[in-house]
Amino acid sequence: MPSSLGTFTAEEDTSYRNENEASYIVQLLKDLFRAELDQRNEVMIETIGIVTPYSAQVTLLKTMMASDPHFIELAEAHPSVIEVSSVDGFQGRERDLILFSAVRSNRLGKIGFLKDWRRMNVALTRAKSGIVVVGDMITLKNGDVHWEAFCNWCQSVGCVISS
Repeated sequence: MPSSLGTFTAEEDTSYRNENEASYIVQLLKDLFRAELDQRNEVMIETIGIVTPYSAQVTLLKTMMASDPHFIELAEAHPSVIEVSSVDGFQGRERDLILFSAVRSNRLGKIGFLKDWRRMNVALTRAKSGIVVVGDMITLKNGDVHWEAFCNWCQSVGCVISS
């Protein structure tokens, strides 16, 4: 979980997006695809879900992936199924790897409807094998006691990466 990935922007005051997080996720996928191709085409992750609470972030992620020729080339060589969806749209489904984009980044700790523990539950329990949470740790910790506990746990086991 990167500790801070910049600011977010509102889209029509109803949805939010975070370009830094989206770029980070696309780069993470490219790195993953390259690493698996280097392992003699042994695909270890067959299904990938990219989950985010905001529809504007879903749109941004899909646009970034579709407009990145290097991503497209690597994705075509990698037979994984990738699904990008909102938290609400992902309920009841699982993927081998989940990349979760929290989006919100502000010093007031406002995390919107991520404060609802049920959405946090959906976001964090869809992975069969692994999950990567991309978000602003300070905002998440200040926004809700459940997110604070999760962030503290991540720090205690040494799985926080700052960028």
